[in-house]
Amino acid sequence: MDDVRIIKNFISSDEILFFKKLIDDYETNHIDKFFSWQDWLRISLAFGNPKNDIQGNVVAQENLALLANSEATVRTLFQRLEKGVKETLSLDKSLYVCSFWLSKQYPGGMIPAHNDTDHGVNLHLEYSCIVYLNTLQSGGELSFIDSGYSYKPEEGDLVFFPTKTTGYHGVSESPEVRYTLPIWLSYDELHKL
Repeated sequence: MDDVRIIKNFISSDEILFFKKLIDDYETNHIDKFFSWQDWLRISLAFGNPKNDIQGNVVAQENLALLANSEATVRTLFQRLEKGVKETLSLDKSLYVCSFWLSKQYPGGMIPAHNDTDHGVNLHLEYSCIVYLNTLQSGGELSFIDSGYSYKPEEGDLVFFPTKTTGYHGVSESPEVRYTLPIWLSYDELHKL
């Protein structure tokens, strides 16, 4: 599908271990900061503007202060992601990370088809990005309803697509834990995280 882009091996093995450990450590020590969709068997720790990044029952952390010693590594990822998407698409304007999640989905979980703009609430979102932290042997495919395209998660890959025009997408059930870093980009610096 032309709208969905993939940058293979976007993050290194060391970065993958770092982010998986970060998710597991925060799940253990800050579970009260995570939001969860019980029916989807998924938890996420969200960062973004809580007044603008409204996604279901998400309560976003307004800045990265909760990440303390990890903030520099996260910001380095943001810079590389902004640059990678901009260069891949040959864009002449700047992109800014405006929302960032640490996400873990448990075996048996899935994400029903949805649109990331939440039916017009988040129109500042331009690109939806997902960094995959593990390869799934079966299930957990990212599927785009309108085109019929599916992507099978592979460790280290970055998948991104235009938020407003790609349409509904979802994640099939997986028998394995699925670790991801969902990230959204905006052209508007006022929304920068």
